Amino acid sequence: MAKPLLTKPGACWLFITLASPGTLVDSIGVVQVSDYLPLWNATEGGATTKLSFQPTPMNDIYDVSNLHCPGDPAFISNPNAAPKTFCMSGIAPNDLRRVVGSEWWWAWKSDVVQKWANAARPTYDINYDHALARQVEEHGMPLKYDQFASERILLGKWASYAQTQSCTGRHRPPPCKRGKPDVVVVPSLLAHMQHLLWGGHFAWNLLLPKECVSSEGAGAALPLMCLEGFGSLEVHRRFWSLVRKTHHAPYLAKRAAEAEAAAAAAAAAEAHQQRQQPRVQSLSSTVSLATAPAPLIVVHHSFVWDQPAFLHVLNALLEQPKAFLARVVLVSIEANLKSTPGLGGPSGPRSGPLIVAVPYPTGLGVETVTSFAPPLFPVARPPSAADTDVASEQHGDESATASAAAAAAAQHAGGSAGYDPWKARPILVLLAASLDRKGGGGKVAGTNWVRPLVHSHLVSNGASCAGDVCSLCRRHGNSSSSAPGTADGGSSGHAGPCQGNGVKASPTSNPTMWEYLVSSTFCLEPAGDTLTRSHLYAALLSGCVPVILDGGVKDFDNSEPTWWAWRGSSGGDGGGGGGGDGERKSDDKGNAEDGGGSRLNELRYRDFAVVVNASAVRSGERDLIQELLSMPPDRLLALRRNVDKAAQVMRYARDPAATDAFTALRAAITASAQKKSHRIADTPRDTPHPGH
Repeated sequence: MAKPLLTKPGACWLFITLASPGTLVDSIGVVQVSDYLPLWNATEGGATTKLSFQPTPMNDIYDVSNLHCPGDPAFISNPNAAPKTFCMSGIAPNDLRRVVGSEWWWAWKSDVVQKWANAARPTYDINYDHALARQVEEHGMPLKYDQFASERILLGKWASYAQTQSCTGRHRPPPCKRGKPDVVVVPSLLAHMQHLLWGGHFAWNLLLPKECVSSEGAGAALPLMCLEGFGSLEVHRRFWSLVRKTHHAPYLAKRAAEAEAAAAAAAAAEAHQQRQQPRVQSLSSTVSLATAPAPLIVVHHSFVWDQPAFLHVLNALLEQPKAFLARVVLVSIEANLKSTPGLGGPSGPRSGPLIVAVPYPTGLGVETVTSFAPPLFPVARPPSAADTDVASEQHGDESATASAAAAAAAQHAGGSAGYDPWKARPILVLLAASLDRKGGGGKVAGTNWVRPLVHSHLVSNGASCAGDVCSLCRRHGNSSSSAPGTADGGSSGHAGPCQGNGVKASPTSNPTMWEYLVSSTFCLEPAGDTLTRSHLYAALLSGCVPVILDGGVKDFDNSEPTWWAWRGSSGGDGGGGGGGDGERKSDDKGNAEDGGGSRLNELRYRDFAVVVNASAVRSGERDLIQELLSMPPDRLLALRRNVDKAAQVMRYARDPAATDAFTALRAAITASAQKKSHRIADTPRDTPHPGH
């Protein structure tokens, strides 16, 4: 969902009102992907030759030739635990140099990376690539996903999409005729540095050198990397000024010239009329050209806003003129900002840019989106002697032949005859979250209070915990007698500690993250260092109903919702501030079944998730675990089916024609381009200050 960015203390929030799916494909107009801007030149010691922007195709980001599917021990060892179409695309070996933190996957640290922190502008070093190659050869490629790959993915998609918006031929769209695009997508400052200065590399020491943020060296001379690198506010200022001068100011100059010409023509017309000369031609077309909006400028940010260097992106942007800010859209994996004042300089209301939250990349759904829930056909689960659950009795009037049900279920599962969508998952409630996450980038102890809270609630309800995973399971002997996709017919008496790990028979086996996900009914998604986490998107794509706890970190405003991707701004979760309860009482059997009227790119999260405010759980107002265990079967079945629907726009598909997160993003950009004003609320908010 789009999230407003406060420009000054006491200013107003701005929202995007999203368009309906039917209008999003062709109405966005002409898209231009900007080339790299001349941020550095030879006299400054930077790149001596200009490098043109070359998008990274999906085939170079993901290893699409080596899919990991059920039956693969590195992914999901049990071939019947998920439909055979549920696969993960790992990171392509050639893309390793662009993955932040890849040098620590094998617990090694490259000397090259360490030296980079002390260089003004690190350049390509083949030794780093050789070190990566040796690690892959010795240990193999780890099955991980790059949650910071959103800009690389989306720049490639924008470039492909722009090629389809031709400005040649007889039938050219209006933006071509007036000589400007509707949307300009500009590679971020980080993308500029990666390609123009870092030789395509991407490492934490390049992005956030420790020497630039350490308080121990206060007053000491900073390394050149801090002065000319991503941690330099001056470099961010240079970037945004150049974006404005390149893609915004020229149009303003043209518009001013057109307005001056229109004024002169109007004066001449008035003079003619005063002399009773023949009536002149209408000036409406000239005036419309003079008042047409400037292009929207889209810039991506692949990280959350938890580091001083990342806040420089916002600080430097908010120093720009009001007219420019009103045409900027930031696309990030998170839209919530910390509630500490000071961002943006002197106080005073100004129009501001917009932040649109997109999903974290997880490597799931790259090839196809998978349906996990029982299909919508008028038959109950094929009866068996073991079926004694409540929901089977409730659905008895929908009975049909067992063979028809089995055939439909097999077709629904992508031909995977071994996967049974009606079979209850062994884990009722899963919490896979480290308690070491403190919030505030892990530096301020005790700011994250929601993770210890839900952990203690699970334990008090009989959950078993090992490491970062806590699970509340169905009691032994009941795994085959549960309602279709329900929590044992809604009876909390069937819940208890898991045998072993709840996934594999051997307690010594260590299940993978994906094995836990496809084995769980509910996945708790508490905040981490910030309010969002990649695990929610992995859960949605794995058929696990997410349980969202709004708030829970002291540095953030706990009265407002967590702006997950495409979360609706009005009517989305009910209950007002904090996202509401997220539990509808009267329409679970009706509206929730078909998405409750949610639009593709403005989702009503309560249709596919359990949404509560963390403060309500802490105060005892909500007994979250017991509510999950006693959820009515029809409600859970509706949630599971809507999880499958929402999963479409929580993934990044390789097929450019597929519905995915980029489809929803285009809808958000379309709505912003079409709206003259986005203001729907005047709610003051505080925003973060650099260094907090």
